Amino acid sequence: MHSGYEMTWGRALVRSAARYPNKKAIQDERGHYTYARFNSRVNRLAHGLEGVGLNRGVRLAVLSNNSLELMELFFACLKIGVVPCPLDSRLTADDQTALLQLGDPRAMAFHPDHSKRAEELLGSMPPETIRLALAQGGPDGLITTADLINRSSAEEPERDIKADDTAFILFTGGTTGTPKGVELTHLNLIWNAVNVIAENGSPSPEACICYPMQIYHSGALSRFLATMFAGGTFIALPKFDPALYLDTLEAERGTFVVGNQAIWRMLLEENKKCRRDLSSVSSWLHAQGDITPDFRDRIKKELFPRGEMYASYALTEASPGVTVLKPWDRPENWPGIGRPYMSLEIKLVDNNDREVPVGQTGEILVRGPNVMKGYFRNPEETKTALAGGWLRTGDLGRMDSRGFLYFVDRLKDVIKSGGLNVYAREVEEAIMSHPKVAEVAVIGVPHPKWGESVRAVVVPQSGVELTAQEVIGHCKEVLAGYKKPTSVVFVPELPKDAFGSKIKKQVLRLKYGQP
Repeated sequence: MHSGYEMTWGRALVRSAARYPNKKAIQDERGHYTYARFNSRVNRLAHGLEGVGLNRGVRLAVLSNNSLELMELFFACLKIGVVPCPLDSRLTADDQTALLQLGDPRAMAFHPDHSKRAEELLGSMPPETIRLALAQGGPDGLITTADLINRSSAEEPERDIKADDTAFILFTGGTTGTPKGVELTHLNLIWNAVNVIAENGSPSPEACICYPMQIYHSGALSRFLATMFAGGTFIALPKFDPALYLDTLEAERGTFVVGNQAIWRMLLEENKKCRRDLSSVSSWLHAQGDITPDFRDRIKKELFPRGEMYASYALTEASPGVTVLKPWDRPENWPGIGRPYMSLEIKLVDNNDREVPVGQTGEILVRGPNVMKGYFRNPEETKTALAGGWLRTGDLGRMDSRGFLYFVDRLKDVIKSGGLNVYAREVEEAIMSHPKVAEVAVIGVPHPKWGESVRAVVVPQSGVELTAQEVIGHCKEVLAGYKKPTSVVFVPELPKDAFGSKIKKQVLRLKYGQP
């Protein structure tokens, strides 16, 4: 059956440009390109990159917020087999340097807004590192993407890129304290695109997607790629500003929105100040964490009156979509995180790798064509993560009799107290039901008798008095005795990731994890 045709992202863009030449492909806050123009500029940049020594297999560190230039760079790399290693621009210089050591890139592309940090990082890289500015013009002697585009041919670069070539190395695992480079292939990301197009109904050729997150994030990157695959329009803003975001959604008649608790709250607050017409939004995807029916209904009523809610479970190692909960799905309990996307299989196993019965908790294992190639230069971790041909997610879940998955907790967040498992997430949900609590994270601390005891790190609602006894007393009423916290620490805020959605528990463990 094999015709020699390889499913690659370069071919995907050529196809969309042929089908929709005059349609708006990408946009930032300054302007947009049609598919024909985007493809032509990508080709010119691809030739230009080769001209300065960036060829197939070369790893390119990228430091930039969302922009037209960034989107061009990614596709130029995909056409010629250069492997971008995007850096989270919000990290500290030390964290970024650690990622550079991990990815060992031979070149760095950076946006002028980050030139000071780029200079700092380049100091730790070999002197022969190729430097590239994502800009119209730059300091003398610095190569810019605009120069490369202006002086290169728009001819299609026909390179022998394979479907199983690495397309991107995305850094993850910061929540466990040791980052890893996830190698995702062209085919991994294409399968993810096919899954979301088929099962979410978005992106479609009619889609206009304004993404709130930066494209170094696997969710944003994969949705950008999927939109180009489908022939829709992708709008990427340089930072998440709730007012600018809602104004853009309204002006451009955006059709799809993704967010998490933190993003929804900011959008609801902003829209109160100035009501926007967001009736063009036909679907919105809730990512990360549960959502209560009340909060879901409020989002629908105040923000997206014609929008249907989807929910998902995703991880970078799976490119990233694993499950989807559709608006018409009826899990046995609300909310659940849906069923696996069509190309994926899921099973739940106990400590001995035996499948657990329906309703019981086990580690979520995933198998399918969008699961990563492996961790870059880390054969040991790769072997562990992909043991037996399944991706071990490190997450615990349970399945109901209808085949819907529920997220229980991170495996490493389970507290073992007196031989019993305490799921931090269950305790957190109980504490969050106290009206004086704004946020909470629960960790285990060593205990001489029980092995571990439960400690709650609590952010009280502003302007209220809250005592440890109130928190513990509340838990006594709603939880089994062994699950309640034995100690409570009050803090003004919790350390979080760049998108304000994941709490960095390793930071809390270092600070508050001793008896």
